[in-house]
Amino acid sequence: MSRDMILELDIPGLDDGDRLLCALIARYHTKVLPDASKHRRFASLDRDRRDLVQWLAGILRVADGLDCTHAHAIEGAACDVGEKAIMIHLKTERDCRMEIEGARKKDDLLTKKTGEKIDYRC
Repeated sequence: MSRDMILELDIPGLDDGDRLLCALIARYHTKVLPDASKHRRFASLDRDRRDLVQWLAGILRVADGLDCTHAHAIEGAACDVGEKAIMIHLKTERDCRMEIEGARKKDDLLTKKTGEKIDYRC
């Protein structure tokens, strides 16, 4: 598991607290969502650090979803934050419907953090 690998590494420039943040972000970039009532290490963080893990894991989940085919279809992205939705504009020369579907499957945490719907456009 990526969390455990990161926790075991001696990463220059990262103290134990920062290494734990990186490990938890990696842990939550896949299926499971952060839950302080079920996850001891996540619960051990103060509120600001839990919030940071949720934000960064949410962004990483969307990015991971946009690379679900591993075909490098997405060349870049820009984001517009509106009052009721976040629009992610994708730069691509290819059909990116599968990548958008991959991102939609994984945007739950970011949607929860923002309180807004996320739309994708090619």
